[in-house]
Amino acid sequence: MRILTSSQRLRCLKFRILLILSSVHASTVHIHGEKGKVVILPCTFPADDLPSKVNVVWNKLPDTNVHVFSNGKDDPNLQNASFVGRTRLFREEIYKGNLSLRLDDIHESDKGEYKCFVSRTALSKRVTLTVEAPVVTKEKSSRSSSPALHLNVMCLLMLILMLTPLFNLT
Repeated sequence: MRILTSSQRLRCLKFRILLILSSVHASTVHIHGEKGKVVILPCTFPADDLPSKVNVVWNKLPDTNVHVFSNGKDDPNLQNASFVGRTRLFREEIYKGNLSLRLDDIHESDKGEYKCFVSRTALSKRVTLTVEAPVVTKEKSSRSSSPALHLNVMCLLMLILMLTPLFNLT
């Protein structure tokens, strides 16, 4: 049996704590999207918890890179080909704690569990996306919702997500 030095024991303890923290996560958020449409996968943290240089990775579990933001820019070279040109972060919101991902032109194959994590930290969130078939109507209503209305609703949802940590509503 090998005896560890105190510095080795401390390193082991730190490693174990990091493993525990990285495996613990809050309940998964469930998002519903419509095939061919846009969906926002939410991921927010208090801005004070983020490092000065934010590197964020969105994965579709178990191990598909959906979006990588590193060194202040997106890195499409690390992105799975099926997501190229369909994802983006809200860059002006990143350092305010909003790391949510916009996914365009949703495919049936996009359904599943996603993980947003900030590298070199224990910060992560999980989102489950379900994809539904588009709703087909026989008649076009004169009161059908416009793209501008959808954008306003998405903006309102993003505002609520950003304000939630401020009021401890989670």
